[in-house]
Amino acid sequence: MNPSTKIVCPHNPLMIIQRLLLCVALALGITITAKLPEAPQPKTLIFDFGGVVLKTDRLQAMKAIAHPSLAIVMLHHCVLNPEPVLRKRLFAFFAAVQPLNEGQIITHDEHGAPLPQLMLDWLQGTPTAELKGRMRLFLKNNPDFFSSAAEKRAVLSIANMMFTPKLFAKTRALIGETINFIKECKAQGYKIYGLTNWDGASLELLKVLYPMIFGPEGLFDGIVSSTDAGTVKPSPIPYRLLIDRYKLQPENCIFWDDLEANVTTAQSLGMHSFLVPKNPTADLMREQLSSCQAPMLSAIVH
Repeated sequence: MNPSTKIVCPHNPLMIIQRLLLCVALALGITITAKLPEAPQPKTLIFDFGGVVLKTDRLQAMKAIAHPSLAIVMLHHCVLNPEPVLRKRLFAFFAAVQPLNEGQIITHDEHGAPLPQLMLDWLQGTPTAELKGRMRLFLKNNPDFFSSAAEKRAVLSIANMMFTPKLFAKTRALIGETINFIKECKAQGYKIYGLTNWDGASLELLKVLYPMIFGPEGLFDGIVSSTDAGTVKPSPIPYRLLIDRYKLQPENCIFWDDLEANVTTAQSLGMHSFLVPKNPTADLMREQLSSCQAPMLSAIVH
């Protein structure tokens, strides 16, 4: 097991009792013959999408936002990779357009930065046309917000890519290791669900781009997005919507996510939960799945 991978796997009480009985029996030299009732085996697997099932296709992303201004930004900041600089300016722009709402549940990007309200509204179902309108109005009232015309064009190119579902969906790529693991589990009879902070319009396009993964005849038996729930993970609301919609038993579910706060919420609801590392592998997920299976013990005393 990778020692850097955090595992949160609450055990069924019956599993704990079985293991304690086995330890006591072994310590006393007791022969175990009769069979104990078996603990329920988790047969429902739930996956976050970003960082777990999907990643950014950087080549497609660069094509979507390709603009000479990117080169100018690189020269201005003396960097070979403009991404961190542009991400920081993009988030600053979004935060200026729409301050954080009081009481808003927040989530973070893959680099640990909290998402600004404009992005949270996007994930929670606000139409992208409205978001673009807010940006236009802000720039009309604050024409000097950006330090240069090149920075403005580069940041707005990225914002347009994000808030244009057709472009955004095309910049996502499958994580092969996770997909292979899901295919194996599906073949073994596991139920597969998605629980993701994604906007609804882009998710519908994703189903078209990858019908054999996300479509009606694909690998997933159901998907709940932040748009469906009206709020983002780590709020428990999306989790409860998934549980209620598909009549799931939390103790029989195993959940994978790349953000610790989301894993913590799943644990609080009684799910087996795993924090996914940056580059998940099928072998690691198989090991994690195995760790949540109850031992099949024979018991009682001679």
